[in-house]
Amino acid sequence: MLVRGFKPGAIAGQLDVSGQTVYNWFHAWRDSGVFGLMGGPQRWPCVGPVRRDGRHGT
Repeated sequence: MLVRGFKPGAIAGQLDVSGQTVYNWFHAWRDSGVFGLMGGPQRWPCVGPVRRDGRHGT
């Protein structure tokens, strides 16, 4: 929404969060895409096959 020209205060009001939160989300998205918005440690997901036990690897 910021990219489309909406003001941070307007976005914050619609989502009932602070303007700082809007900026934090924007920077997380810009830096890491959807993974940045998932929270927790900033890690990229494992890439590769998933075994039947749910673990990654072969």
